Amino acid sequence: MTLGFGEGRAFGYAGCNRYFSGYTLRGNRLDLGTPGSTKRYCEGEGGEVERAFLPLLAHPFILQREGEHMRLIASDGTRLEFEAAAMESRYP
Repeated sequence: MTLGFGEGRAFGYAGCNRYFSGYTLRGNRLDLGTPGSTKRYCEGEGGEVERAFLPLLAHPFILQREGEHMRLIASDGTRLEFEAAAMESRYP
């Protein structure tokens, strides 16, 4: 899974498809809109990861950054952790 920000949009790879969403950041609160995505058919582990990951994005998160590490924490305690990496700055 990847998550990037640019041109007022969040975007990334969810395990099988690329996704995109609007977002707002107020202080350390990150709100992503309901994501849209490409529509590739997904089987196996990539599809399982994607089906678990994309619905999480509709919830608000607390954003924590430590160096090149970013952590998103949902109100139910779910944590998504990302390491900095080179990404395309485009979204579908």
